[in-house]
Amino acid sequence: MAWDSPVGIAFSEYDKNSSGLDLTSKHLFTEVDLRKDPFSKAMTLMTLFLIYEKFERESQSFFAPYLFTLPTEFDLPYWWDEDQLESNLVGTNLYFIVKERKNVLKENFDKAVIACGHIFLKRSLTW
Repeated sequence: MAWDSPVGIAFSEYDKNSSGLDLTSKHLFTEVDLRKDPFSKAMTLMTLFLIYEKFERESQSFFAPYLFTLPTEFDLPYWWDEDQLESNLVGTNLYFIVKERKNVLKENFDKAVIACGHIFLKRSLTW
């Protein structure tokens, strides 16, 4: 369903029309990206799809009843600012895991904006 949505189509068209699989290509996910996180592409698409359904299609979405039950605030290390991370996690393995994952999420977000930001007419695709 996500692949057939406007977001999925734009996402896959951008990836298909980009050339090469090296670090300088416009490919959404290079071989290096997929080795770092093999689920990156699918998770990014699913995230984009859910954002699109909730904030762009709103009540017209088949998933609206479910999407509007989801929490709007999270108190997880991924959403903490740098001060919170340092004061709570420095010296633990989780500190490095969270920092690396946040970097991957930001990279994926930047790629997603290039690939299908134009689909989000209500400007709901923000970091």
